[in-house]
Amino acid sequence: MKFGLKHVARLAAAGAAIAIFPPLVQGDERIPVFDGHVHYNEAATIAYSPAQIIAKMRAAGVPRALVSSTSDDNTLALLKEGGTAQVVPFLRPYGGQIHSGNWFRHPDALPYLKDRWDPDRYAGIGEFHLHQVTYADSDTVRTVARMMAESDRFLHVHADSRVIEAILAHTPDVRILWAHAGMVDPPEVIARTLAAHDAVWAEISIRGFEIAPGGTIDPAWRDLFTAYPGRFLTASDTYVTEQWDAYADIINRHRNWLAQLPADVARAVAHGNAVRLFGAGGVAELEE
Repeated sequence: MKFGLKHVARLAAAGAAIAIFPPLVQGDERIPVFDGHVHYNEAATIAYSPAQIIAKMRAAGVPRALVSSTSDDNTLALLKEGGTAQVVPFLRPYGGQIHSGNWFRHPDALPYLKDRWDPDRYAGIGEFHLHQVTYADSDTVRTVARMMAESDRFLHVHADSRVIEAILAHTPDVRILWAHAGMVDPPEVIARTLAAHDAVWAEISIRGFEIAPGGTIDPAWRDLFTAYPGRFLTASDTYVTEQWDAYADIINRHRNWLAQLPADVARAVAHGNAVRLFGAGGVAELEE
């Protein structure tokens, strides 16, 4: 799977939707959102301090988030600012000459990950990209998957369903957080993948425009969430600084379609599933 102009157009459409449609929240009560995909990358560090990022999350009603960054030092800066109640750190392999297109074969990637990896600090490794199914069979990916399986931690994988299947073929006992629910995979493919693998959970960052075009939840997505209510996490993906600029709107757009689900399903997808996997942290305070 290669992301070219079509992929860029989809992201542009998602960003445009944020600007076109105002954030909608039912009533006065905001459901807490445990954000399953946050980056604090180099460009964002110029625009916003760690304290400002934590303040943005809290102001948006996001009491906890899974954070990975380029570089990892930025993740640790957010962790220092927000504490473990706010930040669940993941170790990303990117930095310097190591990037999304070469990390799985770069000779320095695996030594870097092994040097920094601490299962008492990090909840997993990722988010990382695997754009072709053959990449999943590299020695680096195999080793990282085995590291996570043995430490009972997660792989946060940006890939389509074929890559997820390939990873699980060589490491069937690893747990996977599937970024963007495959990005381009439709609900029927997502459902098939979840049905086949109990240790796969999906976060739905960048899919909001498809989930609720025009603000109304798509029936196929609604059926997917109700069929697998325990397998999804709400997420933003602050991959560029503009996502931080629009952060509250992104979260509120998710709240809009969440409010169109049964209440128990909405709570599970908004924060319950993430709490079950990664702990309550600051969510407990907003739930009281």
